[in-house]
Amino acid sequence: MVAHYVLPPRGSGLLNAMPEPYEGQIVPLKLKCLKDPVDARVVGVLGNTTERRGMKLISMPSRVIRAGDVHELISTTERAEPGEAVDDVGYLAWVAFDAPGVLVVGDSVYADGDLLGEVLGFDETHAPNHMNIVLMTDRLLTGRTAKLVPNARLVFVGRSREALGW
Repeated sequence: MVAHYVLPPRGSGLLNAMPEPYEGQIVPLKLKCLKDPVDARVVGVLGNTTERRGMKLISMPSRVIRAGDVHELISTTERAEPGEAVDDVGYLAWVAFDAPGVLVVGDSVYADGDLLGEVLGFDETHAPNHMNIVLMTDRLLTGRTAKLVPNARLVFVGRSREALGW
């Protein structure tokens, strides 16, 4: 059976009739998602920090990644929820994803086996070129201070069945 979808005519306003489910709190920000780990590798190491960046995290707590996508990894020590902003940031690296997958707020991120941080949220300032993946870290890190190197292996690991309450 093939499903066919008919979109409303352009300009009808019907496409925007439903609110964004996370902004309208129809779906909770603490997304329960049992998923495979997502592998990536460092393709460029960054070494800058910025204060008062005002990086606004999007309201969605997850993003789909395609094989071959390259995105920017950023650190912060500030606590924020999706939809809020962070100011003090450290630029870690450009990372290329090996296969498609899903990234979720709360994923643990490991670099060559060592815990780097936890996904805090996503910023789409530079879309469609790339997305900023913002990590909560113990201290403000850059790629240099985190000792990242080109081709370092990264793994984004989701919460376990037990942690999800499954």
